[in-house]
Amino acid sequence: MIKEIIVCDAKTNTVTTKVIEDNTPEYIDYAWEINACKKRLAETDYVVIKIAEGAAEYEEYADVIAERQALRARISECTQRLTQTDS
Repeated sequence: MIKEIIVCDAKTNTVTTKVIEDNTPEYIDYAWEINACKKRLAETDYVVIKIAEGAAEYEEYADVIAERQALRARISECTQRLTQTDS
């Protein structure tokens, strides 16, 4: 089965999608991907804290903020698909 996954690269601060061939059931992939996205969000929490406390400017971390938005969108998408798979 051909699947599209989100790939977060912490070294380059990029979020991309990748097409892979995998025979793992979809519900496992969605649960794993949700956890991976949540882990990356936790790793970048310091950015929003610094901005909220005035220790940094939004512009300094615009790429991280964009990555976090993409991660949250992907979590929502995976959660919705996981719910549909359970039905």
